[in-house]
Amino acid sequence: MKRFTIALAALAVMVGLSGCAQKMQRYSVSSDNVQVLRGLLAHSQSVGIGTFTDSSNSGNALTCRLSTPMETPNGESFADYIKNAFRKELIVSGMFSHDPKTIISANLNSVKSSTTLGDAYWEFDITVKSSNGKSFRVRSRYEYSSSFSADAACYKMRTTLPIAVRKLINDIIMDPRFVTLLKKK
Repeated sequence: MKRFTIALAALAVMVGLSGCAQKMQRYSVSSDNVQVLRGLLAHSQSVGIGTFTDSSNSGNALTCRLSTPMETPNGESFADYIKNAFRKELIVSGMFSHDPKTIISANLNSVKSSTTLGDAYWEFDITVKSSNGKSFRVRSRYEYSSSFSADAACYKMRTTLPIAVRKLINDIIMDPRFVTLLKKK
């Protein structure tokens, strides 16, 4: 009976500790995205960032392997994480303005992540809008290798979010329709 009680207590401690949220990595600017944006400067008015909404209600965390919540680094929503990343790219490229002629906003339709062995990915569905009335929808998927081990798989999930968001931004700015968002009405 004593062994059973000890085993049950150990299991309770393990379950309790596995529920602690882990923070995903912060976003860092992509030199590739900055180069693309600098190339678009000739087609652009000054650009600002508006509101990024989240109709998926994804909040600021996704669960890894059905047990560990993975939160954005500052507790911001995924929509705000993407918004802040996009703002950083625009600032470094020289396109961002505090007094813009054009404002880019977006709605995050969905965000999904999987750590399944052989099918690990981040997936975003986002509608990007301009103050000039133009908009378009982008679906971006970043695949990565996972692991059988839950610790290693969740580590990969945490560390690949910034890479997946870099790819999402690249998919947006490389889309030929992006230039139409930059033009004044």
